[in-house]
Amino acid sequence: MCPVSPLDDRYACEIEELRDIFSEYALTKNRLLVEIEYIIELSTQGVIEEISEDKKDRIRKIYENFDQNEFAEVKRIEKETKHDVKALEYYLRRKFHENGLSELSRYIHLGLTSEDINNIAYSLMLKECLKVYLVHLKRLIERIIELGEQWKDVVMISRTHGQPAVPTTLGKEFIVFAYRLCREYSKLKSLTLTGKLNGAVGNYNALKFIFPKVDWIKFSESFIRKFGLEPILITTQRNIHDPISELLRKIVSINNILLNFVTDMWMYVMLGYFRLTFDIREVGSSTMPHKVNPI
Repeated sequence: MCPVSPLDDRYACEIEELRDIFSEYALTKNRLLVEIEYIIELSTQGVIEEISEDKKDRIRKIYENFDQNEFAEVKRIEKETKHDVKALEYYLRRKFHENGLSELSRYIHLGLTSEDINNIAYSLMLKECLKVYLVHLKRLIERIIELGEQWKDVVMISRTHGQPAVPTTLGKEFIVFAYRLCREYSKLKSLTLTGKLNGAVGNYNALKFIFPKVDWIKFSESFIRKFGLEPILITTQRNIHDPISELLRKIVSINNILLNFVTDMWMYVMLGYFRLTFDIREVGSSTMPHKVNPI
């Protein structure tokens, strides 16, 4: 094994659920989903000819059947194009021909720029990650509340500036952290990620040139909402990244609360309120036999 970081080795099992969400394979499959649904949306909104239900099923099957072997084919094409989204476009065009959809292949990626596909794909990945993250955060909050209830009658001396203060209960000190985490959980759960579909520099230029009578702002808004994303209609070539920054700031806030929590737990160990448990097979130190690693 040649891991690049501890996330590839020591802590790999801790992020197993995220590996499938953030892999390049997952990114490519999300890109494929956007490209496919874009063509179907062109038909649904009457921009191009009607696509029969049978053909829609065949188009969506391309996405459903996209596995590691298909991904390898996209990567093979990318070695020639030196462009990941263009490689996917060529791959999809070939799949259309193979599935008797040649007459619709001319609409693949029509009027779009790579960022129109990428930004939605990234938002879908983050949206999926957020679902996993919130499940684990909720589980942690529930566990802290359980411990708070379990120890609500355990009286101890509280501390202020590291000095003995007045009595408190161990349960109440746990509930403080549950309350703080609940506030951040609610904020994070209400956060909406965004998407944009407006062409090379955000002005719908190519789209308007090809189909001048279409209300592309209305089209873009409807299309993006179907992914559960908030449409951003005024951009440059790239989607705004403020919502992603907001998401990351909220996770930083949660991490800071958890850092406060574990610091208090370490202090309780130091004061002798808690004792670290360990497996007889574990080694806490290469030189101190009495030490237990708090991991």
